[in-house]
Amino acid sequence: MENQTGIEMWKPPTIQELMTLLDEKNDKKSLELSGSLDVFNLALNVEPSPRWIKKHPIVNVKIGEQNGQVITAPLEYIPIEMHRLLGKRFFGWVGEEILREGVMFQSVYVAVRLHYRHPITGEKLFHDGIGACDAQTKKGASAADLANINPGAIQKGLPAAASYAFNNAYKKFGKIFGQDIQKNATAFNKNVAMYMQETPTFKIKPNAAANTAQ
Repeated sequence: MENQTGIEMWKPPTIQELMTLLDEKNDKKSLELSGSLDVFNLALNVEPSPRWIKKHPIVNVKIGEQNGQVITAPLEYIPIEMHRLLGKRFFGWVGEEILREGVMFQSVYVAVRLHYRHPITGEKLFHDGIGACDAQTKKGASAADLANINPGAIQKGLPAAASYAFNNAYKKFGKIFGQDIQKNATAFNKNVAMYMQETPTFKIKPNAAANTAQ
């Protein structure tokens, strides 16, 4: 039966094949660790299967200009279900945390954090994502006129902002998570704010590790 996700089809190079990339002066243990990290990083940075990539039915992004005309295309993304599956395959477990949510200008925003343990080094790490979505107002009203927000706008906007935020955070794992999908695109729809391009990866300090879910 054909593999539905294609995850198992990629076979990493062996440690011996990566020897030329490593420092010959390293001891055997360090060499093996370095080789394992190289294999792992290569796996994270292969191109995702085209079958995983979906086109958003509503959101468009600007991908360029031609003869003074803006060229747009549907926002391409990897669904959260595939992100979670990939996260389990690479890290065993990825904890999703919503750090905060709020209103900024006429938009609702959500900031999130992904917790994980590096499978090679054993270090506890996390990195963040952020997403925003305009609060939809009544027809003819300014987007900044919060007195004319449509009923249910926040209820619809917050989950959308959270979805963009988690997509933003998962992409930072590497290309296979969609890091380079439409990387030069910019927001085109008025009701969607594109997420921040990059947020750093952090190590959890020893005194904070106890607060992280196991």
